[in-house]
Amino acid sequence: MSVEIKEGIRLHHVEEKDILEVRIPVRWHRLKGRKTLSVPGCLYRDKAEPSVKDALVHAHRCQRRLLNGEATSILALSKQEKVDKSQLSKVMRLTSLVPDIQKDILHGQGRWPLTLQQIMKPFPLEWHKQRSHFKALLECSG
Repeated sequence: MSVEIKEGIRLHHVEEKDILEVRIPVRWHRLKGRKTLSVPGCLYRDKAEPSVKDALVHAHRCQRRLLNGEATSILALSKQEKVDKSQLSKVMRLTSLVPDIQKDILHGQGRWPLTLQQIMKPFPLEWHKQRSHFKALLECSG
């Protein structure tokens, strides 16, 4: 007898040996030069990349400089920072991330292990849509 519990996870009873097997589909993939296993539907992986944390900290620092009047516009700030205006705008967008995702990135808790490439692409501003968006990205990349 075999029963599917959740997303491919199956319980299988081997009657001859009176054994209960749990079958969990896993997938090998490379992450930062080492092989890791991922389980479908599981969001936990390694902690967020340090570069993601650095980008988020930089975004908040730039936002604070704009709010304090140290720079009058993103263009002025980009000249001060010596970066392209469009790149700075993408980084600044990180300040609109859902607070729990920001906290996870800053504290390295590993529930939202997003890459810099994933997080720099356009994402929805509504928090519930952000969670769905990033959850889907993580499931696809795992």
